[in-house]
Amino acid sequence: MSKVKCDAGLLPASQVKKVIFLLCLAPSVARSAPPNAENRVTEAAKVLGISPATNQPPNDLSAANESAQAASDRLVQIAISQNRSIAIEEANRSEIAAAKRVAWAKLQPTINLFAGQSQYDSKTLEPASASGSNGADKREYGLNLRMNLFNGGSDWASVKAADRGLSAADIASESQRIRVTVMAQKSIVEFNQAAMELRLAEAASASAADLRSMSLRKFNAGLVGKIDLHKTEVREAEAVVQVTQARLNLEQAKISLLRTCGIDHNRTNEFADVIAPLEKASLPIPSHEKITQMISAKPPGEGAVTFAERIATLHSEKADLESKAAYRSRWIPAIDFTASLARNTSDPRGDVSSTQNITSTSQTQMLGLELNWKLWAPADDGRVAASIASREKAELKASDTRERTQAIRAELMARITSLVETLQTLRQAWERTSRLYDAETDLYQAGAVDIFELINSETQRLGALKSWRQSRHSLHLALIEWEALNRGFASESSP
Repeated sequence: MSKVKCDAGLLPASQVKKVIFLLCLAPSVARSAPPNAENRVTEAAKVLGISPATNQPPNDLSAANESAQAASDRLVQIAISQNRSIAIEEANRSEIAAAKRVAWAKLQPTINLFAGQSQYDSKTLEPASASGSNGADKREYGLNLRMNLFNGGSDWASVKAADRGLSAADIASESQRIRVTVMAQKSIVEFNQAAMELRLAEAASASAADLRSMSLRKFNAGLVGKIDLHKTEVREAEAVVQVTQARLNLEQAKISLLRTCGIDHNRTNEFADVIAPLEKASLPIPSHEKITQMISAKPPGEGAVTFAERIATLHSEKADLESKAAYRSRWIPAIDFTASLARNTSDPRGDVSSTQNITSTSQTQMLGLELNWKLWAPADDGRVAASIASREKAELKASDTRERTQAIRAELMARITSLVETLQTLRQAWERTSRLYDAETDLYQAGAVDIFELINSETQRLGALKSWRQSRHSLHLALIEWEALNRGFASESSP
């Protein structure tokens, strides 16, 4: 019969199995170690958003969790108000609006005021009897009017092209606002994730200290060798290093959050109360049932078409209108109506009779039509070719954007569905490894298992919790992208 060595001596394998079975069914052996570490791990799991007692995280409805969500909303508003890219888009829109007014102005007549003054002198040399000099001072001023009557619709095409450009600028401004919102939300989620990872690392460190205390007591009692004590000391040292690294990660995430929200690092203390709730509780996410409804519902209104696709379509239309305007301007003659009204004044001077030395004033009026037809214009030919190439590029980009949007939506839906299923699996893994760790702890104190098995079960339990939290974090980021996509914005991180 095979033998199994334990702290109580050599026992038959069948008896060891019996001892393990009885230990699992009977009340746990009273522990001499304080349960603070165990409580901290369980409490950290609840704060992270998981509890073996219910199917949905209870903290998602807690006051602390609502405070974290309120802090997130506040930081998003700060980011929108502080971000300069939104102001840049508004300035770009103003520039395009001015270009549209210029296009409209070409349809209006132009009126010019002109004025001038001239002086001339003449002198007669031959014959001597007729020698003398004379001259005059002349002044002229008036108005010129010019209005295009026909140019093949070139100016109207330019106006429509400018209108498409302004519409694209409006959409780009709205897209930039949502982009800033998404960037802020992701940065907030990353900071919250770093804070929860620190909580988990601290709980794991406390658990490692608890293991070391148990092994130390058993070592002092002569029940285990130094290997148990050394193994738990190494485990505790590793846990302390993980806490230090988690604190550094949290500080880096905080710096990134402040930068994304446009908050100067020197003003961190002013916003400490806003950021603090994000370190105390996990940001909530919808229930699995609600998530399923979200990804299966059809996006409202124009949400099915992203901003990028709408902008690309408008740019394609704009390029098409510009190519038409360039073609018409090159090949279709233009007819302009012209009119002028002028007044001339002349003051004679020199050797003239008194009857001739009289200021004369005249007024002229002119109406006419002008025909302009470009027979040879290489520069305009090049402009037509360039506009056609721009139109083809814009059409290709619009088509590519539509295909990319469909791919993004399909990929996000598959990712969210997979993460929801993964969370359910990892939740079961956490519950099972938690029960295993509790049983292994009792068995270790009873001398039925060694420290290596207990550390292994602890590692499995913490690993399951970390994996669950990381999957929940990935799901949260994916839900942010999904919500933005339904509002018309495709995140840059999406494929």
